Amino acid sequence: MNKYSKLDRDYITENYDFYSRQTNYYTEAARYLGLVDKKVESGQVFYFLCKQGNKLFTLSIVDRQLEFIRLIVIHSVFSAVLKLYFKESVEPSRQEIVSIMKNSKV
Repeated sequence: MNKYSKLDRDYITENYDFYSRQTNYYTEAARYLGLVDKKVESGQVFYFLCKQGNKLFTLSIVDRQLEFIRLIVIHSVFSAVLKLYFKESVEPSRQEIVSIMKNSKV
C-alpha cells in the first residue's frame, strides 16, 4: 500500500470539498457497496479501495455506471424499492420504503 492508496477522513473532507457529514455518508455508502474498506492505524481511521473498488476503476465509464447499479440493486431493499417503482410507475412513498426496510430487517 503506497501513501496515496489510503486516505484519512480529514483528507477526504478537505480535498473533495465535502462537509464532514458528507465524508461520513460517502465513505459508509462505499463500504456498504463493497468498494472501500477502512483500517485503524495508531488510532486514526484510513479508507482505501478494496479489490472490488480497484476493479471498478478499470472499467469504462459506461461499464462503471452499470456496475454501480448492479452493486446497489443486489441489496434486497434497493431491489424491492426499484421493483415497486417499476410496478406502480410512481415513486414509492416514505411509508412504503420504511415497510420494505423493516421487512428486509434493515
